[in-house]
Amino acid sequence: MIRIFATGSLLFFAVSAGAQEFGIELNAGMQGVQYKVDQASPKIQMGGSLGLNYLFPFGKRWGLLTGLSGGYYHTKTTISNGALFSSNEVDGTGSAFRYNAKANGYEETNSFYSAGIPIMLQYHSLGKTQWYLNAGTKILIPFGVKTKASV
Repeated sequence: MIRIFATGSLLFFAVSAGAQEFGIELNAGMQGVQYKVDQASPKIQMGGSLGLNYLFPFGKRWGLLTGLSGGYYHTKTTISNGALFSSNEVDGTGSAFRYNAKANGYEETNSFYSAGIPIMLQYHSLGKTQWYLNAGTKILIPFGVKTKASV
């Protein structure tokens, strides 16, 4: 019984193996992390990614796309000159006070590399000119995170 199941599984794999497709992805453009900071303006900077994809087809037009990619992401944030930040604090003796800080010329850059795993549904048209449309998600695992701040 186990031999029949194993043989059937191998035959299914061999029949479906010819239908899969490998692909290469190359992306460049504005890539970073968008976040909100009071009295500041974060701007996404140039970045990019390179990856290898594998398509598991469901039919002639549909398939599941997955793979592995590596990318670089970069964001630059500038706080408005004269911006005032206040914080209520309590010191070690229990006395309350207000801490004020005024920003002048503050700029921060954040960058990181990431490994990505896409999980997307792909549709492509048939015919002489083929269009590909992907929808789904990409799980990013960041590493090499760098933050630089100037005062």
